[in-house]
Amino acid sequence: MNPISYFIARNGQQLGPLTEEQIAQMRVTGKILARDMVWHEGMNEWQPAKTVFGLPDFPVVPPPHVPGKKNSSLGWASLVIGGVMFVGWFALLIAAGVAHHSGANDQSPVMVIIGLCIFAGVGVNLLGIIFGIVPLMKSEFSKTTCVIGIILNGLELLGMVGIMIMGVAMQ
Repeated sequence: MNPISYFIARNGQQLGPLTEEQIAQMRVTGKILARDMVWHEGMNEWQPAKTVFGLPDFPVVPPPHVPGKKNSSLGWASLVIGGVMFVGWFALLIAAGVAHHSGANDQSPVMVIIGLCIFAGVGVNLLGIIFGIVPLMKSEFSKTTCVIGIILNGLELLGMVGIMIMGVAMQ
C-alpha cells in the first residue's frame, strides 16, 4: 500500500505533496486551518480540512515552551523571603519607634527583643540572597525570580545596615 500524499490549498496557494507525518506536525503546530482545502488521491473533490481531519474552527496551538528553563524553588524562596522581610522590616522599625517613644531604653526587654529580631532579619535576608544565587549557577533555571529575589534582599540588607550605622553615629 502506497502512503497517502496530501495537498493543501489556502488563498489560491497550493502546498504539497505532504506525507501523513508532515500533516500530523502541521496539525500540532496549528499550520492547517479548518477552512483550508484538502485533497489526496482517491477523493473526488477538494474538501475543507475541518471535514477531512476533524479540525476545530480555530487552530490548536500548544503554549510556547522553552526547554530546560524552569523556575527554581530556591529562586522563588528568595523572592518570597524578600517580600516578607520587606513588610517585616517596616514592622520592626515601627515597633522600635513606638517602644522608644514609650520610654524604653537600650536595656529594656522590648528593645532587646527588637534588636534580636533585627539581627535575625539580617540572617534571613542573607539566606534569601544565597537562595537566589544558587540557581543562578545552574543554566537550566530561569534567572528572573532569582535576580529579583537577590536585588530585593540586598536592598533590604543595605537599608538596615544603613539605619544601624546612622543609629550608632547618632549616639
